[in-house]
Amino acid sequence: MTGPGCTNANGAQVLQLVAGSKYSNRMVNGWSQATNIEVVPLKVCASARSSLAAAAASNQTFGLMQQAVAGDPLISTSLNRAKSNAGRVLGVNQAGKTVTVYVY
Repeated sequence: MTGPGCTNANGAQVLQLVAGSKYSNRMVNGWSQATNIEVVPLKVCASARSSLAAAAASNQTFGLMQQAVAGDPLISTSLNRAKSNAGRVLGVNQAGKTVTVYVY
């Protein structure tokens, strides 16, 4: 997951974010209460994207998260401003009224 200029995040942490994050309807519904969206880009080597795809496939709630991100107007607008989209989201965390969206 690392290489010259390929990542600004620890590779194991990125895989954990994708594979280990569990999302529920209650959690994703809470994102609509957010007043602040932070989009955090993570540089990922092209060679590591297959590992990320496998990690996403192993996470049964990853699709729920991506659907919720795509359907949330505030998150979608923030992603568009960051020149990204729901298909590039690796994970989402919420702390209070702030939702942090990690993208590659």
